[in-house]
Amino acid sequence: MAQLYAVTRHAAFTLLELLVVIAIIAILMVLVVPAFNGINSNRNFSRAVNDVSGFLELARAEAMATRSYVYIGFANTTNSDGNSELRIGAVISIDGSSNAASTNLRPISKLVKIQNVQMTNYSSLPSVVRSAADVTISDDSDYVVSYSSTTYLQGQFNDTTLNSCPAIALSPQGEILHSSNPTVFFRTTSSIGLVQTHGTTAVTSDGAIVSYYGGTGQLRVTRPL
Repeated sequence: MAQLYAVTRHAAFTLLELLVVIAIIAILMVLVVPAFNGINSNRNFSRAVNDVSGFLELARAEAMATRSYVYIGFANTTNSDGNSELRIGAVISIDGSSNAASTNLRPISKLVKIQNVQMTNYSSLPSVVRSAADVTISDDSDYVVSYSSTTYLQGQFNDTTLNSCPAIALSPQGEILHSSNPTVFFRTTSSIGLVQTHGTTAVTSDGAIVSYYGGTGQLRVTRPL
């Protein structure tokens, strides 16, 4: 007797169907990857803003705890990858006095390097940040990048970018010393304008201002996005 065998057909994708699926995946990648990159850039910039704020808090706490003068230097530079980088360092007076000779200063922490960020002033910040800024910090003279360069940090971090750079000087009371007459006057506010960068080009859609109020030691971050 002849035996009957059942033939099972296995479903399979045709070449055309595979090409359609690959095309859809490629389109989705084009749409999704920039969004992820934007999220990562936003997180990195938020971390940079927090790093600057935290460093100022550390410097003030150290000055008041040790009753010493602290000098915080800021320098825009370009790293070996060709990207903008903000470098921050701080030194403290060894004997507690205002003597800023290199032999009387020592670092209070490691050098901070923040990639893809530039320090700037009010006029170079994105318009959305300028419009959100408090009127008391909208003058360029309040911005650290506009301060006269100092040599407080020269030779302290084995980094020549900080040998001559703008700096905030803090008294043992946490006040911001004024360069014209530091024994009598202090600045009411020092602000650091920050922008993201791609390579060395500033991003015009996002930025922030970290402000230090010399009388109270209050820190304020202005970032509308």
